Amino acid sequence: MHEIGQPVQRTEDPVLLRGEGRYTDDLNEPGQAYAWMVRSPHAHGLLKNINVERAKGMPGVIAIYTAKDLAAYGPHKCALDFKNRDGSPMKRPVRKSLMSDKVRFVGDPVACVIAETALQAKDAAEVSLQAWAVYT
Repeated sequence: MHEIGQPVQRTEDPVLLRGEGRYTDDLNEPGQAYAWMVRSPHAHGLLKNINVERAKGMPGVIAIYTAKDLAAYGPHKCALDFKNRDGSPMKRPVRKSLMSDKVRFVGDPVACVIAETALQAKDAAEVSLQAWAVYT
């Protein structure tokens, strides 16, 4: 048992400090693809159009997904029943994977590019981002 204010020994530190940590980016499998999220550069705005046609034709691009492509899956589901202090159910805002109508913060995800390499995915994401005149 630790007292308040005392350091807690973390078991992962020695491995990470020696550079021996293993991360998902260290894994490489034959035929693997890479995803790059296209994120809003604006803090607030209406998303009017996402034109991904030019980016779809770029080298190595496998697919580009927008909210329209994911609509059939619906919003994220939460199985936990969170309660307020008074015991009443906590509000559950709708959580979408990709924004379809409005962005609410810088970095809000609006599209996902899948490509053969990480650089190809990033390049196509940048073309997608430049192809919009979408915020008001």
